[in-house]
Amino acid sequence: MYHRVDLDKKTCSCKQFDSLAISCAHAVAASKYGREPVESRVDVLYSNAYWALAYSRSIKPMTGAFKRCRTCSRCGGTDHNKVTYMGRPSFVMM
Repeated sequence: MYHRVDLDKKTCSCKQFDSLAISCAHAVAASKYGREPVESRVDVLYSNAYWALAYSRSIKPMTGAFKRCRTCSRCGGTDHNKVTYMGRPSFVMM
């Protein structure tokens, strides 16, 4: 089966190029055949500049969120986990 690709309009008869705004396999092949850079066919939404703009403001942590207390599943200690468990107690006797 053959697909019709229009690189200038960024369309392909498979509709994947149209819906995702990323070059489908047919558009990549057409770009390679025409000796054009494949990256030039990707939509601006996927550019580094667009993503940097989207995340330019800081993301603030939730207030009042609690930290889950993780314990070792072998002994119940909180200073290690079952992988780093060395057979030692997790408490200090005085």
